[in-house]
Amino acid sequence: MTGFPSADVTARELEEKLAKAHALHEQGNDKERSGDADAAAELWEHALALMAGQAVPLVSDLLYRLGTAKARRGETSEAETLFHQSLEVATWCGYPKGQAYAVNCLAVVAQRRGDLQLAESQYRRAVRLANEAAEFRLTGMVEQNLGVMASVRGDLDSAEVHYRKSLRAFEQAGDMEGVCWVLNNLGMLEIDLGRFGDAEATLTRGLKLARKRKDSATEGLFEVNRVEALIGSGKWRTARRRCKRVFTIAKERGDGLLKAEGLKLQAIIERERGKLELALEYLSEARDLAHEGQDALLHAEVLREMGETKRSTGDFARARTLWEDALSRFESLDATLDAADMRERLEQLGGSA
Repeated sequence: MTGFPSADVTARELEEKLAKAHALHEQGNDKERSGDADAAAELWEHALALMAGQAVPLVSDLLYRLGTAKARRGETSEAETLFHQSLEVATWCGYPKGQAYAVNCLAVVAQRRGDLQLAESQYRRAVRLANEAAEFRLTGMVEQNLGVMASVRGDLDSAEVHYRKSLRAFEQAGDMEGVCWVLNNLGMLEIDLGRFGDAEATLTRGLKLARKRKDSATEGLFEVNRVEALIGSGKWRTARRRCKRVFTIAKERGDGLLKAEGLKLQAIIERERGKLELALEYLSEARDLAHEGQDALLHAEVLREMGETKRSTGDFARARTLWEDALSRFESLDATLDAADMRERLEQLGGSA
């Protein structure tokens, strides 16, 4: 995006367009919260069309919103382009809040692709910009993302510190959406620590809050992670039932990556029931969706489960190949705990084969 601002619009015309675009922006936000992602995107695109050629904060916000919607659908490259455009507009018009949000989202894209060095650098930049803008909500978002990176690396103590900072920032901002995000990540941390009962309680608390807010996107995340906690506790029947809700939300939202998460968990459930071929079918589809969505960590997790399922069928050679691929991917992501798990499984497989 270059060549803005446009000189062909009078102050009065711009004021009228801004009012209409702001209204469309808010309508889109309402649609997004209710789960109608396609309708939200259409409203935001309409608002952007009204503001064509204008470098104002609202345009940066709209580009950020559209990018976030595409990122959630797994359209990572398109999302990245929109985040860069949002940053360009925000920089042009001197909008630190918009710059901070765009940089944070670009960091999320880098993290999804496995470029952790770039992601961490951008997160640090986003924190500085958020502090300049006194944006407590964004501070909470970035601290949470740093917590996620620490968790992936296996530094669970640091992860919890970042999550607690994030929770305080969101509470200071009165942001219940942010509180939901942190509760989701705390629940995942408790899963990593093997505290499945605690995780189930934390995630159920967050799920109730997300439902109260009619936030289906966040509800989907809670449902996925609660299924994982239920699996960890051995509550297979309940896990299978809750997995159906994950697929319903993914379908309603057109969310390919959420569907992939659900397929991965459904495959684990089917494997436990002895339905190994069905499990492999689910995992194959999940792998393709993770690849399309450029979610490097999810892709590695799916390969791990494919290897485990192949091991269960007695195909140790294929299991080894899949686990070696998963190990390489986890190592490239600096996913310390996952990589250690893969090495242990490969070592055990050596004895089995």
